[in-house]
Amino acid sequence: MANSGSVSFMFKRMALFLISREVCDEEALMELALEHGADDVGTEEAEIFVVEAQPGAFMALKDALDQQGWDVLDASIRYIPDNTVEVAGADADKIQAIVDAIEDDARSDFTVVFSDADYEDFATLLKQPGTWNFIRLGWRPYALETSIGEGCPRQCRCTEVVGARTCAVESSGCDLRSSDAYLVGRSAYNSYIHRLQLGVVDFDVLQSFDKMVLVNPMVSYQEKLDITMDSQRDLQAAFRHKCVGSGPASTLPVLDGAKAQLAPAPRGLERGSTSLDALDADDILF
Repeated sequence: MANSGSVSFMFKRMALFLISREVCDEEALMELALEHGADDVGTEEAEIFVVEAQPGAFMALKDALDQQGWDVLDASIRYIPDNTVEVAGADADKIQAIVDAIEDDARSDFTVVFSDADYEDFATLLKQPGTWNFIRLGWRPYALETSIGEGCPRQCRCTEVVGARTCAVESSGCDLRSSDAYLVGRSAYNSYIHRLQLGVVDFDVLQSFDKMVLVNPMVSYQEKLDITMDSQRDLQAAFRHKCVGSGPASTLPVLDGAKAQLAPAPRGLERGSTSLDALDADDILF
């Protein structure tokens, strides 16, 4: 098995912007992009312009494009392969089948309604990348399935961090499964990739990280699972009842190791002096 980073030399990390041709003049875009650090402006595509830049120029370019009011279809930092291979025939069918299976397994829950305030709270959380390693949009509290009727396992205590829709499991070791939708913090990414080579993502890899933020109610479910979506909803409701608290004053029962003593839920992630300035694109992977 290859070591972590053993294939990274085959990719280059680039900032990419896709801009609709319908609302943008080529010459004006070229001038603006190059002035703000772009390496190249691709004009080969029929419907879009593709602007490439080094990751460090991402925010300057994004701000400049936003100020123009142009329709930016996508703005992201990606790993671009140095070489690509055209796949056709049976191989293409196999790859497409894998993609279809992955996409077909995830379902959004359209019964969950978020207010404008909830979206603002989530945006605030994204601007605090140093306080979380993962944000889980879908999760399965397997720890509660195996301990019906008991309190919340100590390692699964979850404290509200920004608004009522998110809470943070500060400790590692909570058995939260399902890995169909999550965000990875830049500070955890390299370690995450390394651990993936040694284990299964939702059985032991994600469980090995602390600072796990959960969206609750969750918005992504796995359809092909041994329990129904309704059962998944019931489990997350039980998790919120047993494990979610807002600080040391919480009276929610939690198991204290093997002795099963009751203890108050502790305070969650410390925000400290975390800056709430503009989002640093180098700190978050979507």
